[in-house]
Amino acid sequence: MNISKIQSIQIGPLQYGGRFVDVFNSSPEHEWPEIAASMIKHETLNSIEPYDKYFRIKEGDIVLDVGCHVGVNAAIFSTKVGPTGRVIAMEPDYRALGAAIANNYRFKNIEYFPLAAWNKKGHEVIHLHDKAYGMSCMTHKWLEETYPIIVRTVRVDDLMNELNIKKVNFIKMDIEAAEVNAVNGMIQTLRKCDGFSIAAYHAYKQDDEVIKTHEIILPQLKKLLPDFEIRMWNANDGEIISGWRKGNEDRVIQHSADTDSS
Repeated sequence: MNISKIQSIQIGPLQYGGRFVDVFNSSPEHEWPEIAASMIKHETLNSIEPYDKYFRIKEGDIVLDVGCHVGVNAAIFSTKVGPTGRVIAMEPDYRALGAAIANNYRFKNIEYFPLAAWNKKGHEVIHLHDKAYGMSCMTHKWLEETYPIIVRTVRVDDLMNELNIKKVNFIKMDIEAAEVNAVNGMIQTLRKCDGFSIAAYHAYKQDDEVIKTHEIILPQLKKLLPDFEIRMWNANDGEIISGWRKGNEDRVIQHSADTDSS
């Protein structure tokens, strides 16, 4: 293969040229897989959300990453839990899951599951966006630039039972409005956890009315988890709902300049 003739390289929806090809030209072939993985990861770091803003993840923890996308947060969690911890990463979009595995192949404590979190076990349609992995949606077809595929769904509670995981320490979830359905399939997992952060800024269609997911999820979580401190705050993309078990002060990260609202 004459790499010098290549002007650009297409990986999924992303097209790389310039510095990407230059790096390949100046590197031995056995380094190419690592280079490709690191370049994909570099492109995603600009939009990273600080899901563990309020929660201190410790070595040995079990972290559940629901909607791991291309694995940026999973890599952060993996480093924090260390070799004695586990990261359970769920992602139904096969393109994003492939990128996550490529990005994080060095992290041995991440376990990947090509499953969609839902309120029942079975199969559902997900609308994959043509150009952006992060805009694929299970609940509605919002955009024209999508195509449907069938994915396997699972209740998170059932998956944890199958994996013999008695307790998850921290849960991160960002699944493009499917959070509304997924919460109903992970009630026991939420009740047992130490902390969580759930993206709650997605548009959700309910009874022909479009609302944000936090209007449904926030009151549900407050009723479901009376022994948790629950806070909604604004991140890069919008509202995130975070919660942590009351009395676990060593797990809480305080912020002196918070403008967040409960």
